[in-house]
Amino acid sequence: MVSTAFATAAGFYGAFANALAEAGFAAITYDYRGIGASRPARMPGFPATLTDWAVLDMAGIVRWVHQTQRPARLFMFGHSAGGILAGLAGIGDLVDAMVTVGSENTYWRLDPPRVKAAQWTRTVLTTPIATLFGYVPWSRFSDAQDVPAGAARQLAAAIRRPRGVLGDPDVPADRYAAFTAPVLAYSIDDDEWVSESSVDDLAASYPNSTRRHVHPEQAGLTRVGHFGYFRPRSRALWNDPFTWLSQQPARDHH
Repeated sequence: MVSTAFATAAGFYGAFANALAEAGFAAITYDYRGIGASRPARMPGFPATLTDWAVLDMAGIVRWVHQTQRPARLFMFGHSAGGILAGLAGIGDLVDAMVTVGSENTYWRLDPPRVKAAQWTRTVLTTPIATLFGYVPWSRFSDAQDVPAGAARQLAAAIRRPRGVLGDPDVPADRYAAFTAPVLAYSIDDDEWVSESSVDDLAASYPNSTRRHVHPEQAGLTRVGHFGYFRPRSRALWNDPFTWLSQQPARDHH
């Protein structure tokens, strides 16, 4: 089960999901409400928050997989926000293991120096833009997906908090302690948006986490960045998490 980054459609992970299938896993991708194929006909005013993405969408997919597919083991891959929201979803007892890539404490002071100013500016501009349009139209300025106003405002607030999303008083942050499945958390050395220390910080919130730091040279590349890990050119990096997942035993929820 592949959970996407913020403002990123599930289709971006198609090649990666195909590689999972070729490696012997049954793979599923999905869009959070308001994103990609789950975008409503009318975006302005569409109600959706990060909390909804975790406790309704992510948790709903996990339960659907268990009920309809009855897997021997259920594994999660979380990219950036996908690895953050998993701890809030209340499904730790239904997951056998999770791999995260670039999933971080979103606090801006932990960001790489070159993007700190941009991140802070983003938090300042999000509310007026969301108020003006009724959502945040990222697609007008970048390759990102448009985002519901509630999710965008919640992330902007989390960027200002030292504990990031976990510092939001309206999220069930206590659920992180119950996510006892093994977690393998990757950081990328040239990630332009996420620092190694911010990944360290979030990984430490999971009770059973292991950290690995990836350099582009390991895949014979000069650049990977925040999104490049999931592009076909980074395929050489995928064997490590695929092998790790295949070695994880089923937990007693089965």
